[in-house]
Amino acid sequence: RPPVIAAEALLLLALGVGVLWSTFHSEPAIAFAERDWVVVADLQNRTGEDVFDDALDTALRVGLEQSQYVNLFNDLQVDRALQRMQRPGQPLDRQLATELALREGARAVILPTIAQVGGVMRVSLEVIDPQSGVTVYSESADGKGVESVLPSLDQALVDVRGRLGESMDAVASDRVPLEQATTGDIEALRAFSLGLLARTDGRAADAVALYKEAVRIDPGFAMAWLRLAFMRYVEGDAEGTREYLAQAQAHRDRLTRRELLFMEGAEATLDDAPRAVERFRLLASLYPDDYRARYNEAYFAHFDLLRGEEARRAMKGADVPQNAQRPSAVYLMASIELAMGEVDEALALFERSVTLGVKGSLREYIDAYTAQHRHADARRIAALQTPVGLPGQDLESRYYEASLPLDQGDWQAAMKALDGLRADGREAKVSAETLANVELMALTLRAYAPDAAFKAELDAWTDLQVDRLEKAGALLRRQAIFHVLAGAWMSAHTGDTARTRALLAGVEGEEQARLYPANAAMIRVVQAEIALTEGRPSDAVALLGDDHDRGEGIYFSRAVLVRALAAVGDRPQAARVAGWMVENRGVAFGEPTYNWGWQLANVAESMLALRAVVRLSEPGSPEGASAGQAFEKAWPGGGDLPQVKRRDAAL
Repeated sequence: RPPVIAAEALLLLALGVGVLWSTFHSEPAIAFAERDWVVVADLQNRTGEDVFDDALDTALRVGLEQSQYVNLFNDLQVDRALQRMQRPGQPLDRQLATELALREGARAVILPTIAQVGGVMRVSLEVIDPQSGVTVYSESADGKGVESVLPSLDQALVDVRGRLGESMDAVASDRVPLEQATTGDIEALRAFSLGLLARTDGRAADAVALYKEAVRIDPGFAMAWLRLAFMRYVEGDAEGTREYLAQAQAHRDRLTRRELLFMEGAEATLDDAPRAVERFRLLASLYPDDYRARYNEAYFAHFDLLRGEEARRAMKGADVPQNAQRPSAVYLMASIELAMGEVDEALALFERSVTLGVKGSLREYIDAYTAQHRHADARRIAALQTPVGLPGQDLESRYYEASLPLDQGDWQAAMKALDGLRADGREAKVSAETLANVELMALTLRAYAPDAAFKAELDAWTDLQVDRLEKAGALLRRQAIFHVLAGAWMSAHTGDTARTRALLAGVEGEEQARLYPANAAMIRVVQAEIALTEGRPSDAVALLGDDHDRGEGIYFSRAVLVRALAAVGDRPQAARVAGWMVENRGVAFGEPTYNWGWQLANVAESMLALRAVVRLSEPGSPEGASAGQAFEKAWPGGGDLPQVKRRDAAL
């Protein structure tokens, strides 16, 4: 094959001349600083071997993501940028990558190439200045055979990181060789790479099959085990998640520093939220532009630990074009503001998230308008929601069907809506946990004016929650604890303190009752309700007063505290706490107590607090008169409701 060999030799010579030229020629400068961004163009594969196409792209990204100096546009960022350029799905060749980098503010483009001549494999990386489109330098490495490709890519990558300005000490300190960080088997790497693409395309089943093929070929491929664990986590499978995480842990020396910290954080989300938040915070501090780390720190600080300030800090600066999950990030920022009672700020951010393209459930956006009694706007946003294809989440996005009528004083319509949600949930075969949440909301409303069948039905439901708790794995245990405590509060509120004590005793020793603030606060609420029922209101004040003073506990803690303060005769302080509840209705709607299972209780209490201000204020005071007008406007004729009469009697 002399002509073919001659062509291969010319190709290798051309690549070699390019490297020599880049080495000795006086290069144009590129303005690249720490934390600047790069775009990686598609691999130029001149070997004729398809196996390299996706595998080397993945390996190159893994190598670059080890750097604390260089930031990399990931696949999702590139896809969204191409959509904005109205060129979705086009191959990211040199020209298009340069255009994208220029448009998105990236400082450099890296163009990878692999070529083969007579058994010599050459991997080269060109660095292109998007401002001029000129190659400013190129690094390459040669090797023999397929097994040399990853080490060659590794060496070229180290050289490029140094050329971009990263110190060699920094490169050495966080570098895990690509063969170790991924896999030395190119077929396993290709299967993993195709799995990543399938996951990005929404083909979850294909992604799982490809990840499993990767670990079949290389059982020590820790990064593939980690992706399998994440797939089980999103399905709520705690045991499957732990199984795959254990495999990744067994080969933790084959994870990059970034992936190792992420794994430790992900593992802790199962049953130790404080550690999860700490791991994600550390990851974000080491890699400040890793928006995945910052999102997860904020998410678990907000949803699991009720730490609004920390969640807010974590998301600061996340509303930037470089964040591939920008719409979701802004939506989370809005949800955090709502839970902190900053409704106007939340509404502005929700509107921005929709403008940026957020889709699916908009339930917190609906809640924000409802918190301001803007019910027409709430219904307008509800009409913008789109199904996500997960029955449980789609049902939860409809909880507004109960909260809207309740906020307008129509308890019967709220109960009817819950009956419809329960029936639809059963038909859609949602999880037992989701159904338990809907049933909890219905029982909660009935507890404010219990009928003759209430006690028996409450006891039956609570017995089911106790059984769920006994069987629950790590991921669902915290919610099961809260449900048992919710049943305990309703029992105490309706006079059955003996059952309440038995239920309380069953959860007080649970580790997740201590670690998760909503559970710890609910224990104090239940203890305070027992004290009130038994005629010891001063004990109830002692249990809940500090929560209010320190800004801790849950919204509902204040509702019980108001009644306790009134019972000990401190009506001015009771009125002040009730006033806080009225002013912070955003907290009532936004507080994420386990998929909002306690939200309707909060909504009811926010309006009963307005009524309490009327009852507790000095006769003829402006505060009382204003509260009375606001209550009558929100709940016309509400004073005749049995739920309101029962509360009036308690004050």
